[in-house]
Amino acid sequence: MVGFGDVGKSAARILLAKKIEVVAVDVEEKGVEGIYFVRGDARSEEFWQNFNLDEFNSAILALPSDTDAILVTMILKKLKPDLIIVARCNNPEYVEKLYRAGADYVFDLPSVTSEVVVSTVLREFAAKRLFYEGYLISKYRVLENAKIVGRKPEEFKDVVILGIEKDGKVLDKVDKILPGMCVIAAGKKEKILEFEKLFIPSKQ
Repeated sequence: MVGFGDVGKSAARILLAKKIEVVAVDVEEKGVEGIYFVRGDARSEEFWQNFNLDEFNSAILALPSDTDAILVTMILKKLKPDLIIVARCNNPEYVEKLYRAGADYVFDLPSVTSEVVVSTVLREFAAKRLFYEGYLISKYRVLENAKIVGRKPEEFKDVVILGIEKDGKVLDKVDKILPGMCVIAAGKKEKILEFEKLFIPSKQ
């Protein structure tokens, strides 16, 4: 896992749940139980030359900068051409550039989490889902009187909350979930469907 911010940590937790060993690389040390951490600048070719890439068959790039992701992709492919690279992309304009740099899979984050309005008798509460190997990534708008209002993000153990937005901005810290926020969560299909019920407004 190259880059260990919110996206990297969330992806790592899902991999750990599937019994997949994870090694994280970041410029800042961020300890997470079950993950071996290596502190270093992934943009440095010298760093990777001293890193035993032969022990790995794939890398997930969860870097906040698309230009950094392109650079790291090029370095990794140069040093280990058969390494499978999955890259996060923040700006759709860089998707093709990442593929040209050598990425095998590119996930355009804004498109994955972009909201799709669903109108039902329960009002607008659900959003686009991505189904991947039994997991769903869903984004929900929190309405007035939704059952989740007032709950703390850390309360939920069966799903991973990837991020919480308000007014188009990802919030660094959320003490409790409030109306107007958007919650992005990932987990097993049955757990996400159960979690989704919390976004249904309570009856008056």
